[in-house]
Order: sequence, then structure tokens, then C-alpha cells
Amino acid sequence: MIREYFSIKKNFFWKSYLPETWIGNPVPFFLDFKTSGNRLHHIYHYLKFTDFVKKEIKDYDFIFEWGGGYGSQCNLAYQANFTGTYVIYDFGELNLLQYYYLKMHEHKKIFINPKILKKNSINLYSNKNLLKSNLDKKFENSLFISCWAISESEMKVRDDFQYIFGMFTNILLGFQEEYYNIKNYNYFHRLIKKNYKKEKIYSEKLINNFENHYYLFVKD
Repeated sequence: MIREYFSIKKNFFWKSYLPETWIGNPVPFFLDFKTSGNRLHHIYHYLKFTDFVKKEIKDYDFIFEWGGGYGSQCNLAYQANFTGTYVIYDFGELNLLQYYYLKMHEHKKIFINPKILKKNSINLYSNKNLLKSNLDKKFENSLFISCWAISESEMKVRDDFQYIFGMFTNILLGFQEEYYNIKNYNYFHRLIKKNYKKEKIYSEKLINNFENHYYLFVKD
């Protein structure tokens, strides 16, 4: 977290987004009480990814986040001037938490399980079949995000969403090397290489005190 903080402080664009909004009372970061650990992580994901793709978050038309937490990554995208369509897939209970958090940040257009995807709005899905019916084509100028969520899911859940890979032009993945005997490193690299050209792929091992973690990015 300390390394992430100082990396962000060196970045002219992203350092301006360090101040936390404090909705939900997140724990302040001990080196800078104006921000939080979660805020640091979410900014750092975007910083590393945009450094690789040489493209800003606001330049995308469509973002799909698999596992959206309480909505912070989504809110950060809009704070960074994203104006397109944002989709989160998660448990129904978390959709309600995301709805509350994003409403508190004055997002006006938020829909839960809409039958038809609402463009230039935030779409929160827990119904996987309804979601799939709205993801029936390849999305140009699009970004798929899953920071540890899909890598912490069992295989039968992942199998339902393999169709996602190849559908989005850019990918931001974070994952740990192994999860309950699932070899995540091999799983995601095999899946990405199957659907994208190798010169468009970037992989980085993260420095972590507990276990091996990785970023895996794809650019168009």
C-alpha cells in the first residue's frame, strides 16, 4: 500500500483523485488521512492499466466490472471523466450496496437488472441470464475489469462467464496465483492467449507479503 501511495503521488493525473469521499466511513490511510487503503488500490489499478494501454479511462465507451465491491471502482471511473455505459455483475445484496453508495455520490442513472441495457448509465446485474442476453456482441472501445473477484470464484461459476473473454477489446485483471488448488496463473493466461494477440498482453507480478499476485492486461 505504501508503494502504491508513492507511485500515485508521482503521477500528475491520478494523484488529484487521492482524496476519499468518506461515504461508508472507510479507514484512513496512515500516511495520508485524506485518503483510504481501498481508494489507493482502486486508483493504482487504473494507473497501472492506463500506463500500459496509453489511453485514459474517459476514452472508453463501455466498462464491465465483474465483482464490483461497494461501487468504488465504478465511482472512480466517473470521477475520472468516464461518461459511457458501466455494468457491474455481483450478488444481489451487493447490488443494493452499490446502488446506495453510487446514489450517495449523486449518480442519477442507476438501474438494477434492467431487461435492456441502459446506455450511458450504471447497470447493476445479479441475474446472469439477463446479463448475458444483453452482452450479445463484441463491444468496441470497451474494458472488462475484475480485480480478484473472478479469480476467487469456483470453476463452475467461471465457466458460465468464459464467453466474456474475447468480447471486450481491453482487459484489466488482478488475481492471486492459486485459489483453493485452482492454478489461476495458468487459467487466466491460457484464456487470454486463446482470445487475444500476444503482443497486446501484459503480465506483471506484484510485490506482496503474503502470496504471489499478478496483473494481466490486454490492450486493443
